[in-house]
Amino acid sequence: MYLTGAEAINTGTLPDRASGNVDGDPQFVRFPAADDGMWTSVEAYDADRAQTTLTDANAAFRPGTLKGLCLNPNTAGAYFYRHAEIAGNTATSITVWGKAEWATAGKGYRIYDYRLRQDSPAINAGVATGAPVTDLDGNPRPAMGGIDIGAYEAQPPHGTTLLLY
Repeated sequence: MYLTGAEAINTGTLPDRASGNVDGDPQFVRFPAADDGMWTSVEAYDADRAQTTLTDANAAFRPGTLKGLCLNPNTAGAYFYRHAEIAGNTATSITVWGKAEWATAGKGYRIYDYRLRQDSPAINAGVATGAPVTDLDGNPRPAMGGIDIGAYEAQPPHGTTLLLY
């Protein structure tokens, strides 16, 4: 089943576990489009490490900065919605968890960051019941008065003082 928009998801799933979703753009952080690119080679899957390394000889990533972000390793056709978690990176390669057999040389890729921007309507819009006590980065939930929708809890901007009563 393929649904778009909170209204379709809220009314199109049984049992209705999606009620109360934020409709519209959740305002995710978008990784710089300049870091989208095309694979120049795809190395073999390393079964011992359960990782695949993908290379873009034209890239200029800052080593180690992509760990934990999501990668769509092939933006063509049926694979457009497939994502892999980035395990690490060098200046010209990205290593992902799992067997990224759908990624091939000559295909485009895109990097995603699913953290929420400070203006996101998903901040403090979640339900605390059943929510994990930390987000994927290990940050405590809630961070700014309520649980955020999504895998990451928005953090106060640097230099912000929180008063807890």
